[in-house]
Amino acid sequence: MSFIFSYLSWHYSKAFLNIYGIFSNFFWMIYRFFSLPLLFKTFFSPWRHLDDQYTKKLDIQEFFSTLIVNTLMRLVGMFFKLVVILVAIVFIIVMSVVEAVTFLVWLLLPVVIVWLIYSGITKIF
Repeated sequence: MSFIFSYLSWHYSKAFLNIYGIFSNFFWMIYRFFSLPLLFKTFFSPWRHLDDQYTKKLDIQEFFSTLIVNTLMRLVGMFFKLVVILVAIVFIIVMSVVEAVTFLVWLLLPVVIVWLIYSGITKIF
């Protein structure tokens, strides 16, 4: 009988906290793998720092050509960064659902084990 109480106290205390720690590590890994702070900080920067330098001389055609290239590179950068941010959000949502299901299953696991043992014994006899 002491084994059952010992198991239940471990199951609902230490193991529960360990599962929480594992999922915290997964969320930290997603946050760092996708470099979310850096993506938000450099959201309006050009893609891969591809931009034209403005010339020192006053040439209207060259100025607008450089302006268009730089604007397009910023838009491309925003698009790719937005895609990566959206993929990270999808991963976070999926991990949140997996975490909720895992905690629910973990909470119900002792009851399911007892029910399976009981139904197995009643089918034998």
